[in-house]
Amino acid sequence: MDLFYLETGALILFYLFLSFRVVGSRVGSKIGLGSSNSKASAKAVETLQRRGRAHGNFSEFVPITVLAFWILYKGNAISYEQLGQMTGSLAVIRFVHFLGITLPMTAFQVIGAFCQYLTLWSIVYLSATTWQEATTVTPAVAMLPVLAGVCGLLVLLSMNCSVTRVRVGTTFGEKVGKEKTDEDPKQIAAQQLLNNAIRAHGNFVEYVPAVLLTLNYLVSVGYFDVQTIYIVGGVTVGARVLQALGIIWNCIPPRAAGTAITFLLLIGLGIVTITNSLQTDKLGCFIGYFDLFLFLLAANVGRVRVSKNLRKPGCEDPTGAGAPLFRVQRIMGNFVEYAVFILLAVQLLVAKGTMAEFGVLVTLGAFAVCRVLHAIGLTISAGTTPPRFLGAVGTFLILGFVGGAMVYAAVV
Repeated sequence: MDLFYLETGALILFYLFLSFRVVGSRVGSKIGLGSSNSKASAKAVETLQRRGRAHGNFSEFVPITVLAFWILYKGNAISYEQLGQMTGSLAVIRFVHFLGITLPMTAFQVIGAFCQYLTLWSIVYLSATTWQEATTVTPAVAMLPVLAGVCGLLVLLSMNCSVTRVRVGTTFGEKVGKEKTDEDPKQIAAQQLLNNAIRAHGNFVEYVPAVLLTLNYLVSVGYFDVQTIYIVGGVTVGARVLQALGIIWNCIPPRAAGTAITFLLLIGLGIVTITNSLQTDKLGCFIGYFDLFLFLLAANVGRVRVSKNLRKPGCEDPTGAGAPLFRVQRIMGNFVEYAVFILLAVQLLVAKGTMAEFGVLVTLGAFAVCRVLHAIGLTISAGTTPPRFLGAVGTFLILGFVGGAMVYAAVV
């Protein structure tokens, strides 16, 4: 039995379970978008917030961590047996964190977060030491310093969120205190500090997993050499550092530079992947298309942010002046939450020989249609619309299918 495929499939199916919980809370509380409603009870709102946070935190860390484990294995930093062991440990960590948010039990939440950070630091260490000790640097080994930079920055941004929460006295959610912050200067400053920390981390997990997934694909099919990987990886990490500092410091120039470079990366990687895969590999075509679609969604967020003068983190409001920005952000965010995991699962199934080219075409083609429908539906209305409903249901079916396929690949 292949433990890595079994455990990854279990993580995907658990993510589907978390998604169902969020949908159930939305239906019960009649909150179609966001996590609050003046007509919903306080208990219903808190339940939705906790379920949403359990789902969101899982999507922020698990897909990129599983991808990082795979890159470690392909770069000879760990054995295949260790790959299964680390993935199993990740599953336990995420379940503990889930319990901490859901019950709620702060101790479990802290333990889960600490172990997740420790996992990311171990990836940084294994990547750096293996790359330094390598006698021959292949493209797969060249991915290791890129992985170290990406995971190191992710854990620093995540720890910044945790430290900021401690500083402002908020262990859960995005609001400081229970009262409005319109008149208290200290509370206003604390709220902005928390908003900046959350947004810096959130912006990172919206883009970097897609870039890392594309790089991993291009390396696996031999399209990128060592020097190209170093250049693209270095530019990626540098752009994300600029973006993070710009958000945390409320400084527009580095934030704008980081955004522009990230957009250029998505466009460039998307075009390169499509042009090199058009005649030979359906998987590469879809990865490139999704990069370009992510860029279009991100550009739309930027357009609304500028046109509505909503440049500061935290100005997104599902019901007030920030509603247009909140809606386009959720279109983009929801896409990223599912696309990376599904694309990674399909890539692993192809590598295993479980999914043929026709399966890739049907699975990812259906997923592409679902995401377009979801975007159209949420653009039409913040409530439930037929396109949004069909897009969500289709995405859940595809997620369940690839999760089940991973389990099947593990046992046959």
